[in-house]
Amino acid sequence: MRYIIIALCLLFAINLSGENKERDDYILLISSYSSRYPWPKMIENSFREELNLHVDSVKVYSEYLNCDRFSSSEIWVERMKVILRQHSACPPKIVVLLADASWMAYRKAYNGEWGEVKVLLAGVKDWGVDYDRYCDKQHLSAKDFVATTDLCKQYNATGLTERVGVSKTIHMMKRLFPDTKNVVLVGDNCFYGIFASLLAQKFVPEDHPELNLISLDGRFLTTDSLLRSLEHLPEHTGIVYASWLQDMTSQTNDFDYINAKIFATVDQPVFTLADWGKGSKDFMGGYYYSMVTYGQQLAEIAIRLLDGAEPGDIPLNDAGEGFGAHLNKSLVLKYKLDPAVLGDPVAYFSYPSSFWEENKNVLVGMLIGTLVFVLVLMIGFYFYRTRNYLRWQQELSDSLKDSLENQRHISESLEVFLQEKTEEEAVNRMLLRIMEEYRADRAYIFEFDRSGLFCDNTYEVVAEGIEPQKENLQHALVADSADMCSAVLRNELFADDDLDAQGIRSILVAPLNSNNRTWGFVGVDFVREKREWTEQDKLYISTLSHVLCIGMSHFRSEVLQKESELRFGYLYRNTSLAICLFDAKGVMQEVNECFLEATGITDKKDLIGLSLYSLRFISDECWEVLDGTGQLVIDYEFSPKAWKEAYEICSKKKSSRYFTVHVKGLKDEAGNTLGYMMVWIDNTVLVEARAKAEESDRLKSAFIANMSHEIRTPLNAIVGFSELLTMDEELEKDERDEYIKLIRTNTDLLLQLINDILDLSKIEAGVLDFIPEKVEVDLLLSGIESLYKMKVDGDVEMKFVGEHTGVNSLFVDKNRLSQIICNFLNNALKFTTKGYIHFGYEVRESDMYFFVEDTGSGILREKQEAIFQRFVKLDSFKQGTGLGLSICSTIVEKWKGQIGVESEEGHGSKFWFTVPKL
Repeated sequence: MRYIIIALCLLFAINLSGENKERDDYILLISSYSSRYPWPKMIENSFREELNLHVDSVKVYSEYLNCDRFSSSEIWVERMKVILRQHSACPPKIVVLLADASWMAYRKAYNGEWGEVKVLLAGVKDWGVDYDRYCDKQHLSAKDFVATTDLCKQYNATGLTERVGVSKTIHMMKRLFPDTKNVVLVGDNCFYGIFASLLAQKFVPEDHPELNLISLDGRFLTTDSLLRSLEHLPEHTGIVYASWLQDMTSQTNDFDYINAKIFATVDQPVFTLADWGKGSKDFMGGYYYSMVTYGQQLAEIAIRLLDGAEPGDIPLNDAGEGFGAHLNKSLVLKYKLDPAVLGDPVAYFSYPSSFWEENKNVLVGMLIGTLVFVLVLMIGFYFYRTRNYLRWQQELSDSLKDSLENQRHISESLEVFLQEKTEEEAVNRMLLRIMEEYRADRAYIFEFDRSGLFCDNTYEVVAEGIEPQKENLQHALVADSADMCSAVLRNELFADDDLDAQGIRSILVAPLNSNNRTWGFVGVDFVREKREWTEQDKLYISTLSHVLCIGMSHFRSEVLQKESELRFGYLYRNTSLAICLFDAKGVMQEVNECFLEATGITDKKDLIGLSLYSLRFISDECWEVLDGTGQLVIDYEFSPKAWKEAYEICSKKKSSRYFTVHVKGLKDEAGNTLGYMMVWIDNTVLVEARAKAEESDRLKSAFIANMSHEIRTPLNAIVGFSELLTMDEELEKDERDEYIKLIRTNTDLLLQLINDILDLSKIEAGVLDFIPEKVEVDLLLSGIESLYKMKVDGDVEMKFVGEHTGVNSLFVDKNRLSQIICNFLNNALKFTTKGYIHFGYEVRESDMYFFVEDTGSGILREKQEAIFQRFVKLDSFKQGTGLGLSICSTIVEKWKGQIGVESEEGHGSKFWFTVPKL
């Protein structure tokens, strides 16, 4: 039965690794223990790591005798024989024997199969014992041991021995705990435990005669008897632990399990004779080797052997470099010990646990609980926010619908004023649209008289079934509607739903204001039902009131212009006439001063004697008319240069003058020709006015067409993307945000268009307002820089350049100054796709010089003079009305400054203007 068990154990232990053993450049490491036993595994790992750092071509293979699992020494020998046979075909270059059991089994099993293989010993003692003698463990004594150096000569071996520091460890114990009177040495039924017990029995009485040695020897004790003995130790007893893998019954014990039982049994600190790695955390310490250092020294010897050295050339060494005092830092602090009493350097292990390590489980549990709680809160908050977001989104969608519808009406209202020929037609269409939008009963406009005491209902539209009131509301007293008129004169909206005494259920009124003067109001009435006014309703009528002001001012300015032209024509026709008189032969006899003044000819003598027939502007056909009818009317361009060349007559006029020339034949009663009278009517002003009128009409037509396009473009974008927002409820958030951004961008374009038209209207009416204030120039330009940096693409650098001293200021209208710079920057953004846009200012002696410089497409030199005129657009495909630079020019002229541009096509532009210092 015994041999069956041995066979089964051998089959279980055989290494069936599929690694390639055909190579002859490998090292075979045979460990006495299993792969999970702590201290030999640390030696093996450090040996491999150190060897790999210096030798790449040699591999290390491991085999395990598993002495910690199998108590029978026969199993070790049989296992060793199997290993020798497995590697006999390709022996290793070096065989490393780790611990005494493998060394003892090798000496018993080896019969020269590998030839003169080099043997490297690790973790063996200075003294060994013959295998046959070892089998009788209970009768072993110090006399049975043989020096390891003698054994090495027989087996071509060298290596590192392991010193067992029994005496040094007991010395440490006595130093740290001076009251110690007894010392217990715990050694098991394995070679290491037996060796330690024998060493203690030999040296403790010699080195420490004051101490009483209690040997708990595994050859004579079971595990239970060991634990009972530890429970009843006398006072002032120290414990030195060698190992306890096997007891007298050869029962094997798990390393961690038996250690835990021992520490649970005793109260005093336990010293150890070996480095157990992580398993050392409960030991007090002792004198032993650091297994990491031990493995590194072992690798150095292996490298020498691989390089050709023979074991006989390398003496068997004690690995003294890694041997020393080791103490548990946590227990040192716990027992308040002073390691300095040892007199040797101390290596510490098992430092006190941090707060995190001590409370890791509790903290992790709290953290998980907190995360779960926060997660629940976040989920709840998410659903709450989602519900509110959806509600807000619906409200925003409804608001956008209303806003877009109102903007559509505003845009169409602007088109009404651009399309209609008379003020009455345009205003009535506007009021009808307002009434339909509100579904009101009446929409109207009232205008105050100059005294401000009376007002007249100038326009009115009513719904079907509603009686008009316009005739009854002429010259109405303002005092009769004091609350409403007071609000209007304060330039405020007026809304009420409690005017039943006047037959009105609800009313909403907005002031009409131009030139900083309120001259009337526009309103809607509900007479059949009440209406609750929303902020959107108020915003809509407020915006339409501005549109009405613009449109009505536009028409009335045209009427004033026509009246002015009629008065000018009347004065022109009744001014003095330029007259020339010719005799019957057609020779000039006389001219009046008006002629000289009209033509700029300074010397009348140059004209006298000039022949009518020599005037080349009278053609043969004209002469036939004159002869046939007695009179002739022609238009003539008087050119000073042409007269000088043709007649050598000088004129102080620098440019041509335009005349309507009437030639009348003077006859007597008999019909004989007495002479001719030529009347020159100076039409220069009229011709130029007609040219300007034609140009104005052309520009107006272009402006109307451009406005129609500029209004529809953002409006179509606004309406289109709004319909996408309202129709497609499954849009992704990024797409919805992009649509909203496009809507806002086009809304800004539409508002900018309205602002340009407002400014144009104010300029035409001569009421462009300026509110001067102290302006910190650096602060203003820095703010503009921050705003426009968000608008530029990545290929364009937007920068406010200059010294940025922060001390320069101007006393001007801040908004108008910002308007000019922003207008220049907007134009630069349109035409600059890469490079930079720089802007800034320079302080000069009498003024401040502002500029905007870009690397855009540039401007042709012949077009630079016209760029500041109204409605001029150099690129029809770019958005804009062509009003911006014209408005900027007007503002600078109001400040008595200068404005200009420096540009070259393809090399960018620099727009500049100056503001005089006050």
